[in-house]
Amino acid sequence: MSVVVVTGATGTLGRVLVPALHAAGHHVRAMTRTAGRVRSSYEVVADVLDPSTLGPALEGADCVVHLASNPRKDTRRTEVDGTRNVLAARPPGASLIYLSIVGCDRTPFPYYRAKTAAEALVRAAPDGYVVRATQFHSLAGFMTKPRVLGRSVVPRGALMQPVAEDFVASVLVGAVGDPGGAPAEIGGPEQLTMAEIARRVHGSHVISLPIPGRFVAAVRRGSLLAGPDAVTGGAPLGAV
Repeated sequence: MSVVVVTGATGTLGRVLVPALHAAGHHVRAMTRTAGRVRSSYEVVADVLDPSTLGPALEGADCVVHLASNPRKDTRRTEVDGTRNVLAARPPGASLIYLSIVGCDRTPFPYYRAKTAAEALVRAAPDGYVVRATQFHSLAGFMTKPRVLGRSVVPRGALMQPVAEDFVASVLVGAVGDPGGAPAEIGGPEQLTMAEIARRVHGSHVISLPIPGRFVAAVRRGSLLAGPDAVTGGAPLGAV
């Protein structure tokens, strides 16, 4: 089986993808910036913003699954500069699969603009492939968490298509074996309003407000929903 390096291995998806790749028989290197974050013998310490660390981490790789991301700090540096560094450090002939977000190019938000810019770098590179996913179950739950007197406050009419992290991981495991056949988009099995998500996940009362702004307007129009050619499936969003 191939040697696969996963950047962002300690993130929400990385923690699921690394063992899935290992179970599929691949030789996995779980890349993290801090030693000891991955409790396994296949941890490798490197930083996408430090090119000097990437050569040893990526040496001999057949495929790099690039998940490293930081929506809260140094967003554009991590997405754009980090992706450029990883692309440059790949061994010749190694493929790179970059995980992005469905609708990032049509949803006005700084983090999404950075993802869109990183996508352009990947698509322009040889053996570079972009796979977009809808919002993970964990994020959908966090965004609708009750915060006001036990009630969830959500934008009225905002639509999402939450996808289970293990389903995305399973699709990426398949893509590692055939990067050229990787789907452009991965989505969950249902399209739900954020009010429906709040009731299903938290069982909470919901305050649904007509929140203004370009971001919410785009989400109401369905900018975060997967297209008709997306690979969809996985467990429906369930109650906790």
